Amino acid sequence: MHKKILSNSGYLALASLIEKAGSFLMIPILTSALSSKNYGLLMLAVSYAGFIILFIYNGLQSAFFRWYSLWQENFDKKVYEKVIFYFINITGIFFIILMFFMNSFFNFEKFLGVGLYLLLATVLASLLNIVFVLKGIIWVSENKAYNNLFFSLLKTVFTVSGVYLLIKIYPYPITKPVVEILVIGILSSYFIYEYFFYYPKINGETFKKVIPVLKESLIYGWGLQISQLAFWVITSSDRIMVSHFMGNSYVAYYSVLMVGITIMFVIVAFNNSFSVFYNKMISENVSVKEINRYLFTYLIYAFIIILVYKFILFYFSSFIISLLSTKEYLVVSDYMYLTSDILLFYFAYLLFSRYFHAKKMIKIIIATVFISAVVNVMLNYFFIKMFGVLGALIATITAYLSMSLISFFFLYKKTGFDNIKKLMFLFLSVVCIDFLIDVFLYKGW
Repeated sequence: MHKKILSNSGYLALASLIEKAGSFLMIPILTSALSSKNYGLLMLAVSYAGFIILFIYNGLQSAFFRWYSLWQENFDKKVYEKVIFYFINITGIFFIILMFFMNSFFNFEKFLGVGLYLLLATVLASLLNIVFVLKGIIWVSENKAYNNLFFSLLKTVFTVSGVYLLIKIYPYPITKPVVEILVIGILSSYFIYEYFFYYPKINGETFKKVIPVLKESLIYGWGLQISQLAFWVITSSDRIMVSHFMGNSYVAYYSVLMVGITIMFVIVAFNNSFSVFYNKMISENVSVKEINRYLFTYLIYAFIIILVYKFILFYFSSFIISLLSTKEYLVVSDYMYLTSDILLFYFAYLLFSRYFHAKKMIKIIIATVFISAVVNVMLNYFFIKMFGVLGALIATITAYLSMSLISFFFLYKKTGFDNIKKLMFLFLSVVCIDFLIDVFLYKGW
């Protein structure tokens, strides 16, 4: 099992590495062509688009992952895939029309600080990506994650090249999402053609079979959606509140600082691969104690790797920032090593919450993320006023720590102390050691 997990994780990690490498290359391209205010504006648009896309996807991408990997229905999986694709795209078209309508009453530029067309372009770029989201899930489930690697390479090369060539001619924030729309649209055209002409046709009888599964998927998806909304608060409220209290230029500084969490793609890749096998272990009635041995092992590996990464950020943050942007952004270099804490606590949360996903205990996931989101907003409000950009980072780290602690508490309540006592000792030790290292490395004393 370790071999399959690591093989899929490796392909997904490489695919994400290519995309993140593209993101790294994009930073100097954008920061040299755009003012810090316009770069901050683009990052703000990405944050708002992330919120809107949650209502377009309706959590169906997560539901699709679960149902597809544990398929037990009496009709072709391709029918389910096609229905999910249609549903999300129809919802996306509705929201785009709604945004035009709402802008006539509430001027987005005054109300949100982001213009309508920049916001629309950013949302549309995310919406078009649904094809690769669905196909990526299928490739992982069928142990064909190498396809993810291939298409990530194409998407990244064409996007970075396009932005590099056009941003000099059109030095505006909207250039990047427009290039993404063109690239993703062209690369996904074959799969879209497949959905229309090669996938099974959906007639009345077939649709009747799909409806119960679609309803369950929406219920499951919306359960996760509530948690995703709270998760969006954790990942985006910092930028929005930094913009409100300090201005868009500081959003740019904060965005460069958060380059430190770029390797989160490795964690996401591992989680996508591990989730498939975790679900199978649950369906095969493997004992919780046995499953937790995997969690114990992976938490140790993660802590060691992230600890090494923390020291790399500590010693090379100035070099990284200078490489990716201009000297203007070096003011945040002393704090970059702290972003490794986000990676550690997020990884722990994913490990501990996997049980609740497999058992469809959505209320626990919602409670965990919602409480952490409230903590995040409250701390952002006070800490940004007190410590500026550093305050936003501390609030975000605390929110991720809260997620991991609360999910572990619920895991203890649901599975019993005997099943997790070794895991508990390890996790608490990891948190304490990590905190002591942070204090030791901090330069602001």
